[in-house]
Amino acid sequence: MHNLANLIHNPSVPEIASTTKLLRPTWAEISLSKLRRNYERVRKLAGTRRVMGVVKADAYGHGAVPVAKALAAACVDWFGVATVEEALELRAAGVEQPILLLGGLVLLVACFNVASMLIARALGRQREMALRVSLGASRSRLLRQTLAETLVLALLGGTGGLVLGYWLVGLLGLIHVGNSIPLELSVQFDWRVYTFAFGACLITAVVVALAPAFRAFRANPNEELREGGARLSGGVRTQRLRRALVVTQLAGSLFLLVMAGLFVRGLGKAENANLGFDPHGVLDLSMNPSDVGYNEAQTKEFYKRLLDHVRAMPGVQSATLAMGAPLSGFVGASSVYVQGQVLGPNEHAPQVITEPITPGYFPTLRIPLLRGRTFTDADDEKAPPVAMINQAMASQLWPGQDALGQQFRTSEKGPWIRVVGIAGNVNYVFIADHDRPFFYRPMAQDPVGLRTLQIRSAIAPEALAPAVTREIHSLEPRLPVFGVQSLEEAMEGPNGFMLFRLGASVAGSLGLLGLVLAVVGLYGVIAYTVNLRRHEIAIRMAIGASERNVFAD
Repeated sequence: MHNLANLIHNPSVPEIASTTKLLRPTWAEISLSKLRRNYERVRKLAGTRRVMGVVKADAYGHGAVPVAKALAAACVDWFGVATVEEALELRAAGVEQPILLLGGLVLLVACFNVASMLIARALGRQREMALRVSLGASRSRLLRQTLAETLVLALLGGTGGLVLGYWLVGLLGLIHVGNSIPLELSVQFDWRVYTFAFGACLITAVVVALAPAFRAFRANPNEELREGGARLSGGVRTQRLRRALVVTQLAGSLFLLVMAGLFVRGLGKAENANLGFDPHGVLDLSMNPSDVGYNEAQTKEFYKRLLDHVRAMPGVQSATLAMGAPLSGFVGASSVYVQGQVLGPNEHAPQVITEPITPGYFPTLRIPLLRGRTFTDADDEKAPPVAMINQAMASQLWPGQDALGQQFRTSEKGPWIRVVGIAGNVNYVFIADHDRPFFYRPMAQDPVGLRTLQIRSAIAPEALAPAVTREIHSLEPRLPVFGVQSLEEAMEGPNGFMLFRLGASVAGSLGLLGLVLAVVGLYGVIAYTVNLRRHEIAIRMAIGASERNVFAD
């Protein structure tokens, strides 16, 4: 069995650092062809809907560009990235599909907000500009004045926004990821992202400043001065532009809110999904007697005594041992060679997730047994090799056949292992991964030193943990115990709901921010426009217009 244990080596944490040397040789195999096959399966499930491929910066070691090109070749509809840098990298590599930058949409809404406010402000200064022109001011001087005023506003606002953004990004490091392994969300300063944001702010200010200035140059100063406040609300084109900007703001904010709703909906589905096991009331504790010099025989005896002691504790309903626990990050995988199936010259044996367990595992986690039997104490090292598989493995490796009684092995010359039971599928690796093939082996036939003690009790796991730790240290005071958490806490970690919650929080925050910007911009534009039209409104009401008609206009 080849472990793919996701254990982080951190010398500052002795309990975790000491276990890394005890893991078996590891490798991680990533295949772009399998990525394309996974996308094709998603495409079939999506039907006529469009599919977006969200590409990470490193893309699990392959790099964003090769992964994006593989998905582009499979006809993905569009891509989603987190930063401007990632979007530019894909464009420079020749990726032609539309690229969605969620944070960029908020920036776009903010730019439209600023544009609406500055255009409304420029309308109120038409008479002032006409007066300056009639007094002899040159167009170049008016242009320099308009640019200077707008650039000062842009510099102040842009600097304040970047400082606030830098401070808010620092708060990401305070997010608790809900896992015993020391993980930290670290977002480093990237001058390219800040330069892009600051440049967008300046460009918006310059463009918005130039448009009203050139309009003022084309206007007749005599007409502007003679009509006074009659045209302060602007002409038809100006009103259409202002309305278009407001509509765009609202559309952008609505899109962000829809995205946030989809994230929240995905989180709700994940929380209500059938996990295949019952996480409530289960406590996990990990240890490795090899850390204190135990050999295989001593390790076997220690765990036997530990199970006897724990099962006798008040409130404990059942207890078992396994190499890892669902969603814990400890994952093992093995090649599977099925009896009677011959691999082609370019075919490789499938890699299947595996877990060595002791009797009592399925009742403890309440994983349903569909057919056959579970392991017993008789399935020891002297008994014939046996295994239990999940429904997904039975369907994929023995389609249309009865998997019970079938045989496979984990190496080309290894012993044949007989399937004695079929269990339900379990979301073991990731909270949304339900149909992954999986098989279990008796711990006595596939022993490992690193094990996780899993206890189901009527007592709250948090209250039971200190007593169980004392029981472990009563058997071996030197043994470090780590990964002490309830199974419900593990579900809040990186392999559980953390990514869903983080995505929903970020998307919700962006959606709310976009909505606030749109509402503030709309209020500001309307309030400023109404203020400019006070003279017109007063005349209309004086000649008999009702408040309802004025408000409707």
